[in-house]
Amino acid sequence: MAESTRETRISRYIGLYSAESTITHAKSSLRLFLGSALGRKLTADTLEAASEQYFTEKRDYQTDIETFFKSIRKYAPKSINMILSFTKGFLGRNGVKFDEYYWRDLKGKHKGLKGNRPLTEDQAPTPEIMRKIPSSCPCTDELSPSLRAALE
Repeated sequence: MAESTRETRISRYIGLYSAESTITHAKSSLRLFLGSALGRKLTADTLEAASEQYFTEKRDYQTDIETFFKSIRKYAPKSINMILSFTKGFLGRNGVKFDEYYWRDLKGKHKGLKGNRPLTEDQAPTPEIMRKIPSSCPCTDELSPSLRAALE
């Protein structure tokens, strides 16, 4: 009995990437999108079959994307951009094309997605904050007198 070596849509798309973290994020993004479109939660084991099912059914791709976008609005802006980027790439490589402004207009519906900035900005602690840390730490009794004096 011959084994089927037919490549799936998912494996062809994932095959474009070599970094393990990129592959993980791409699969996760596609699992979210296809799960939203098909109306069920997908696992790593059901992702391949779900992608084949998605393209064999007659779908309104625009409605699927807009419904999906609404479902991921709770994510941080950089995460949304990443998820939409993988979704756009996957759909595009499988023959689903949209007007060049479609994705830009979609992102414009969400405050904070115009750029690719993190939700929070890290800041270095001020000297005042650094002085407060040892006083809230239970280990301050164990500090040497000279270190305790330097922190006060």
